[in-house]
Amino acid sequence: MASTQPPNESATYPLSTRMRNASASMSKRAPSSETVPVRRATQPSTASSASAMAASGTSTATGSGRSTDSTTNAVTPPTSVARASVTRSAGPSRDRRSNISTTSPYPTPVNQPAQPRPTVVARIARTTSWPTNPTTASVRTVGTPPPSRWVSAPLTTGPATVRFGQGRGPMAGEAGAFWLREPGTGEIRTVPLPAPGPGEVRVKTRFSGVSRGTETLVFRGEVPPDQYATMRAPFQEGEFPAPVKYGYLSVGEVTAGPAELLGRTVFCLYPHQTGYVVPAEAVVPVPAGVPAERAVLAGTVETAINALWDARPRIGDRVAVVGAGMVGCCVAALLARFPGVDLQLVDADPGKQAVATALGVPFAAPADAAAGRDLVVHASATGSGLQRSLDLLAPEGTVLELSWYGDHRIELALGGAFHSDRLTIRSSQVGTVARPDRTYRERLGLALDLLRDPRFDALITGRSAFAELPSVLAGLASGDIPALCHLVTYGE
Repeated sequence: MASTQPPNESATYPLSTRMRNASASMSKRAPSSETVPVRRATQPSTASSASAMAASGTSTATGSGRSTDSTTNAVTPPTSVARASVTRSAGPSRDRRSNISTTSPYPTPVNQPAQPRPTVVARIARTTSWPTNPTTASVRTVGTPPPSRWVSAPLTTGPATVRFGQGRGPMAGEAGAFWLREPGTGEIRTVPLPAPGPGEVRVKTRFSGVSRGTETLVFRGEVPPDQYATMRAPFQEGEFPAPVKYGYLSVGEVTAGPAELLGRTVFCLYPHQTGYVVPAEAVVPVPAGVPAERAVLAGTVETAINALWDARPRIGDRVAVVGAGMVGCCVAALLARFPGVDLQLVDADPGKQAVATALGVPFAAPADAAAGRDLVVHASATGSGLQRSLDLLAPEGTVLELSWYGDHRIELALGGAFHSDRLTIRSSQVGTVARPDRTYRERLGLALDLLRDPRFDALITGRSAFAELPSVLAGLASGDIPALCHLVTYGE
């Protein structure tokens, strides 16, 4: 695994650091002018001021998760926009922010040219079946390198040569790992599997999940260069754009390690691999009553928990969730438990109504969504979806922004009611725990506890074997395989 540490230098990273960065998510700056290019930010939102800019906003509201040149805004009518400079705060109140560390672990981004979009191809062709249930891709980014005791030689497009730090046992065997060989092309590689050392566990993988928004972006090679550090996964090997081993939704059984974990089913923020060795503190036991298949959703439910801690919905609030993708559906499923909340799940794809019904949440198309909302949670990753979210607000209402737009600019009209109705756009970032009285591990543990609810099974909309992953990820990235969470099986 790539590292800047010398091979024999010992270094430790507290679990809280790894879990925080493993969960680092979309951090967007609030729109700050009458026409605003909304871009990915790497620090918690603060008050900002920017001049108006015109950009193309040709996405379909709450549709496929990323705007394309071939789609048009189906829900927002043409708007005459005045150019002005506006300062608008999207962060938490001053008194609340004072209780939370505002020191960002992320570097300040610099402007980089857009990277060419590669042609998506599969290195291994397989036959796979899947339900026709397209997704809205609100993405989740992940953070820092793994502990430096996992040291790797410089990587090429050939098989990885890995050497391990002190304290590891002899080689226990080999494992299969999914690698992105080059943008648009994946492959299965054989990698060495060491015996666990003191304080470590060996995990035999049972299931992993494809986080479609983030992982297909990585697969296509669309991570902006200024976001390489922010997007790095905790146990990632290689560097963006490729070759790289990437992923963070893994569930397996502990086959070696401390007695209290031996035989337990655990969740770990590890890439797609048949088995692996990690520190014991990097795994979280899956509670009784949560099936291993469903437990792969823990990372996404954790994002939804943090979003609602940021949003602070109240009894009797009128709430809409715009974007019925993996993140949006998890938010809606949790909001459905709130007493007295008038809730709608909004998406441009009528096929999402079946998922909404399974979650027990009323569904509406963007044009039919009820207005006068106190809170709108936006997770469609489209400019028209964000605009529609603003249009649905009641005076003094708030849009909580969960989408990440990558290197895409969108147009947003902030004239008219935005000022007179005192509307707010606020970002939510899972990389910072939104409650100062909770830890990262406690938040992930809560997510696993909440997954006892069988309604979350509706979010697993595809299944394939690990050997098929190169062709499956190519299909997910191109849109040929529509899915919310795609489940990868390992001999089950």
